[in-house]
Amino acid sequence: MSELPEGDEYVESADYVCDTYICERANFAPKIWAREPEVDQPRTTNSAEGFHRQYNASLTGHHPNIHVLNKCLLDIPATTYTKFKSIAAEDPPSGHSIVLRRKKKEKVVEMYQSMLGGGCSIYSYLSFAGFQYSPVEL
Repeated sequence: MSELPEGDEYVESADYVCDTYICERANFAPKIWAREPEVDQPRTTNSAEGFHRQYNASLTGHHPNIHVLNKCLLDIPATTYTKFKSIAAEDPPSGHSIVLRRKKKEKVVEMYQSMLGGGCSIYSYLSFAGFQYSPVEL
């Protein structure tokens, strides 16, 4: 791997990840934990994971004030309702986050198809997809 830092511990870690999760003969091969990306499907089917992502993004610090926690818990259903209404809208504005996410998913699906057709390596695809969904600093 060209972007691997020097050192035996890095090589061992990279070999472990490849041997365990990425190679076709891996203990947990991609066919177990990954699926073909689809434009119209959510990135996760786990609603609890989505809730916790929004919950953690809304709170700062380990022990929030009870009023801040209460507001967070009340805002989550309102945000979810707003998202559903936006999705149901026939023509959201071009800069709308739903449109931007859809374009991002379309790019990932396009890159995935390129990988299947031999146009790029699995490493290139994973680097591209990982960058598309990299964390955003608040």
